[in-house]
Amino acid sequence: MQRWHALAALSILGFNGKDLAWINEQGGPVTLLTEHRELVLGQLAENKKSGPFDIEEAIEQAGVLGNFLASGGLIAGGDDQSSLGRLSRATNPPLCAFVRGNLDDLDRSPSVAIVGTRNPTRRGIDRCQEVAEYLVSKGCLIVSGGAMGIDTIAHKTALKAGQRTVVVLGDPLKKQGDERNFRIRSLGDLELITTLTTYGPWISPAGQLFATRNQYVAALADAVVVVEGLAKSGTLYTAQYAHRMNIPVWVIPGDLQDPFAGAANVLLEAGTARALVHFDTLGKTLALKKAAKAKAKQVKKAVAVPQSAYSRDLVGALRFLGGRASYDDICAHLECDLAQVQSELSYLEIMGIVHKMGAELVLTGN
Repeated sequence: MQRWHALAALSILGFNGKDLAWINEQGGPVTLLTEHRELVLGQLAENKKSGPFDIEEAIEQAGVLGNFLASGGLIAGGDDQSSLGRLSRATNPPLCAFVRGNLDDLDRSPSVAIVGTRNPTRRGIDRCQEVAEYLVSKGCLIVSGGAMGIDTIAHKTALKAGQRTVVVLGDPLKKQGDERNFRIRSLGDLELITTLTTYGPWISPAGQLFATRNQYVAALADAVVVVEGLAKSGTLYTAQYAHRMNIPVWVIPGDLQDPFAGAANVLLEAGTARALVHFDTLGKTLALKKAAKAKAKQVKKAVAVPQSAYSRDLVGALRFLGGRASYDDICAHLECDLAQVQSELSYLEIMGIVHKMGAELVLTGN
């Protein structure tokens, strides 16, 4: 069994980058799956996680990655997490990632993630092009998710200038064929585009995959720039992940009555983003980033603290209930109705304090 085959099988079973130290302690991925399968099952049970397959099925599913490798794909991660580059600092780092292009792009600095709505206004299109052109002129690598709208404009601006760009896909690999869809291929020169996904061909396409992949968009960047977005848009997930990883977030400010300035205004009000008024201010910050890199590693991640008394009560109730509880249990504990709980959720989710899991709320980290 090849190393990549074993890594992919462990990933299918539910392991991620946080489990790598344990995997190596047991002799590595191949040894685990060939000699110590009982340890694999025991660890999965202890961590209360598992993929949709048993060990034999996972190994069989991992075998289809041969097609991906044969067509020029690369598998990063595993025994040497350095090949994952900055992906390893994500909230939930992958055990392996599936890449086409240049692996060096996963650890390149300076790099900036430009994100925003799929339906930008004329103003948003202009601002996106302006900030992307400025950053590219300063040697920045542009990172985004390859979606329509702001993402596409950012990628195309970089490629037009002959510069590399990184697309973090929300789509899984295909068992046959190339996962780069027509939209990705129409961006420009594929030789300048590095694409990656953490989802293997055993994962079914789903909308939630795109929200989850936003942590990898943020992880690859020195800074995140939000151009336009609604107050409850998926753009906020990228900003949330960046905040939790201590990556600065900048926003293009807008009028309070402009719905497409909603995401920016929410982040500014929460104090988790800076207004990008003069591009040189961002440029100076990025120039200082490299010199301050050693110190940055010593800085603890910012801790998001609920701002309202009711938010604190809600978080306190979740802690009392073991970090995970249904809406009914929370309402019973706080002696309140569902509307009161839901009124605080947008803020708490944006700040990364809680997340939804089915019919339950879960404190981040549990």
